[in-house]
Amino acid sequence: MDGDILEMICPNDRTRMEAVEAAKTERIRGKELTVRAEIFKCPKCDYSEPTKEQAARIQIKLADEYRKGEGLLTSNQIRECRSRLSLTQAELAKKIKVGLVSIKRWEKGVIQSRSMDQLLRKQLFEFSFDTEETNCFSIVNGNRLFSIERTKLALKKIESFLSMTEPLLKDDIQNDKMLIATKYLWYMDFIAFNELGRSITGATYAVLPYGPQLNNYRDLVGHIQRADDSLAEPLTKDEVKIIESVAKKFPEPQMVYFAANEERVCKEKQYGSLIPYTDALQLKGI
Repeated sequence: MDGDILEMICPNDRTRMEAVEAAKTERIRGKELTVRAEIFKCPKCDYSEPTKEQAARIQIKLADEYRKGEGLLTSNQIRECRSRLSLTQAELAKKIKVGLVSIKRWEKGVIQSRSMDQLLRKQLFEFSFDTEETNCFSIVNGNRLFSIERTKLALKKIESFLSMTEPLLKDDIQNDKMLIATKYLWYMDFIAFNELGRSITGATYAVLPYGPQLNNYRDLVGHIQRADDSLAEPLTKDEVKIIESVAKKFPEPQMVYFAANEERVCKEKQYGSLIPYTDALQLKGI
């Protein structure tokens, strides 16, 4: 890259150091993170040191590794999506009402707060796309690719916290239990997006006559019921805590049904409208 130092001399024995890939570990906000990056290393004494430019790239990699674990947008994702919308850094800063220096810092690896991350998502992800770099970040699927297997796993987990005479996943596509089950899903996914930065299932939700519901509900219910949840990505401890909190808030199915139908974010939308995950900040039922 322009401006990079192309060679370094070892301060111990004056040997020309070689560019190598090595693991670099650092604690960021209480988490120990490791990334692989290029540094210079002495072939004689094993002394190693990054150049100023390499050190900067390592810090960005470490910060982005932390962001991924916390469900925050990485520096590259912010740049990539801003570019797709043909926004300059100054224009993006104006849209979310922050200083230009904040956008520059976030794109250079400084970790944004979760509240700022939500503002960035709302501005940058009003559409869905899928590339190797962005991995389908979108406010309509909660920053996760939809998984039918994980949807079933989440429903089975909340069943385990509820005292019910009939299972939510009853093998009857017409039964009211699945209408209620998806209300539980809606709260779980939206709370997870708000607290963890990504939904649990990746499902898309819409406003339908029976309240917030899985988009294309009729087409999905049978697939969810028949899904093999053993193939799903395991639920994290934080996700299980969220599922348990929803179960405690709505121990009776009727409670979650009426609470979801009364949510303002749904009542103000037309039937068929998608419910963006950024509406999670406005939920009143939990």
